[in-house]
Amino acid sequence: MRSEIVKISLRIFVVLIKIVQNMKKYMKYFIFMLTFCNIYVIIIKTKIVYENFNKLKSRGELDMRKKILAIALATTMAFSTAVVAVPANKNVAEAAVGDATVKDLDIGDAFTANTGDEDVSGNFQLVYKFTNKSVGTNNWDNYIVEIFDGAGQYISTRADNFGWFAGTWLDDGSTMEWGDGAADWNTYLEVMKDASVTVTVKRVGSKITITNKIVSNADSSKSYKFVANCNVPNAADALKVHITGEKVGLSGITTEYKKVSASNKSNSSSSSKKKSMSVKKVTAKAGTKVVKGSVSVAKAKVKVTVGKDKAKTAKVSGKNFTLKVSSKLKKNTKITVKVTKSGYKTVTKTVKVK
Repeated sequence: MRSEIVKISLRIFVVLIKIVQNMKKYMKYFIFMLTFCNIYVIIIKTKIVYENFNKLKSRGELDMRKKILAIALATTMAFSTAVVAVPANKNVAEAAVGDATVKDLDIGDAFTANTGDEDVSGNFQLVYKFTNKSVGTNNWDNYIVEIFDGAGQYISTRADNFGWFAGTWLDDGSTMEWGDGAADWNTYLEVMKDASVTVTVKRVGSKITITNKIVSNADSSKSYKFVANCNVPNAADALKVHITGEKVGLSGITTEYKKVSASNKSNSSSSSKKKSMSVKKVTAKAGTKVVKGSVSVAKAKVKVTVGKDKAKTAKVSGKNFTLKVSSKLKKNTKITVKVTKSGYKTVTKTVKVK
């Protein structure tokens, strides 16, 4: 009976140690509790020995009892030592940002694979470096950066100076502004077949900046810098980031992560010198073949993307724009409107067909 009690006690200690290793927050309380249990076991075992002391008739039996007591004490002390040693190794199980990042990635259809989610929080800067080798024929057949909260809200930015929101960030006042795109997209397509890329995701408060620096590996004089300045007022403190893409190979992926001060500015100096504009209204009704709306400035260039179709240039009259599509719009289809004008920050607005 007593041997069974000892076995059960030892099993309880093993379970408690495992719990302690996964509960750093309450470590000191568990250590205290386990230490108390160890002392209690010592007392009980000592009591058992001396309760039966007078019953021991031979020297051999007494010696055996002493040995049993010694073993019990040694076992108890061993468990105490193991428990106390846990805090010294408490960081071993913690994965730092970048530890789980996939180093090489081949992506076929859009969003079918990614580098692994990096958990970030507060104000931070996360830098990805990798080689991009596009195997597609479109501007968007390259890497894509995604920042999300794990509850359906996303920022997705493509390598070709384009992006959108998803979830409640679509219509909660969140904004996304881009600088100028490539002067020649055909040259861009060639560069992206083998390019060195540095993506910097930086967050300060509600402002999230994604900076893309792209350099041709064949000709270093050919390079691009695309910057997305996002303001997401309802972004959670804890976010996740990963790199995905479409019809592209990514290799030699590395990450660097650090916390930043709230005093750091996330907007680039080049884009801050430009004037601001906005998309005032976008109308897209199911069953119709027209997307229309208005912007805050006249004579801007407006491109509209319907679902996964290629972006098309809308007809602009003053501050109003209209795009006629070939087939009827379907409910909940994503519509992205991108507005550009010299001297102004590029602005993007995403809505769904109603």
